[in-house]
Amino acid sequence: MSTYDERLRSALLEQHRRWFDYQSGGIRGEVAEAIDCPVCGSRNRSLYFVKDMFRFERCGDCSMVFLNPRLNVRATYAFYNSEWTAIYNESKFEGTSSSRAEDDRINAANLELISRYRHGGAPRTLLEIGFGGGYFLQAARDRGYDVYGIDVDASNHARAAPAFGDHVKNCDLFDAGFAEGQFDVVYMRDVFEHVPNPRSLLAEVNRVSRKDAVLFIEVPNIDGLIYKIVGKRHVCVFGFAHLNYWSPASIETVLRLSGYETVVVVHESADFTLAEIVRYFLEPAFTTVDAAQPNALVKFPLKMARRVLSIGWIRDLDRRFTPRIADALRRGSVIRVIARKARPPAG
Repeated sequence: MSTYDERLRSALLEQHRRWFDYQSGGIRGEVAEAIDCPVCGSRNRSLYFVKDMFRFERCGDCSMVFLNPRLNVRATYAFYNSEWTAIYNESKFEGTSSSRAEDDRINAANLELISRYRHGGAPRTLLEIGFGGGYFLQAARDRGYDVYGIDVDASNHARAAPAFGDHVKNCDLFDAGFAEGQFDVVYMRDVFEHVPNPRSLLAEVNRVSRKDAVLFIEVPNIDGLIYKIVGKRHVCVFGFAHLNYWSPASIETVLRLSGYETVVVVHESADFTLAEIVRYFLEPAFTTVDAAQPNALVKFPLKMARRVLSIGWIRDLDRRFTPRIADALRRGSVIRVIARKARPPAG
């Protein structure tokens, strides 16, 4: 019987074969979509790196890193409803993962951050875009919010519907039919990197938000130290799902153009440890198709380093202090952004 990891890898390889032309070394022409910079529209761009035949480019004007070309909407939605996604969700949302306690901690911290910067009295209406397992929606409802959610993954909707009824929908924001000025808070965690047209989405978020409404966005930070060291080996560099790679500079730019004022950017680097860096160089991430191993001359010292870093007191020091270096330098692995609606989007 295949293990979880074997099933996940087999499903990823199947998706790669489906959407790529191995002779040309790129996405099949019928599902490839070439774009300009999704933030500023510039055509001034250069190659950032290539991973698993996906090309990643960086805008020369606003510094945005993005996938180009990328899978079109039909192929992307097919991936989100593929066997790979179903297998991945077994771990993420169906109780076989040890990450639920960490999710609960992050949800509580994010609600505290929102409360700190939200104007007004008691909690009112909150929309989560991409609600996943529904854990944040439940935490927000427990805090007194009237919660709503949308998710394009049909299996996520099926899991959440019994608890939230018609307040959750299996659609994107443009098809949800929300009223103008309906929400006090809009929340996106691990979602904004998936969005093909971020300015269009933020324009609709602006429309359905009340004046001074809070927008919360949590995304990986492509300018974080972990990415500068391990580069495309990082698990979040994943062309099938992550189309855009944000930094504090690029996300503040897109927010300003979309009628928002950035209030605070919080850095967190839980995965920036020496042990994690060594692991990335020794083992391909589960979002990687090319599973090539380092040669023996590189592999031996990395294995020795892993052994040293697994010693109890060294491991504990690494986990406790190494992430603080990235956070102190404002080069966190993840950024949490609080913004406030100030005006309609720029034309």
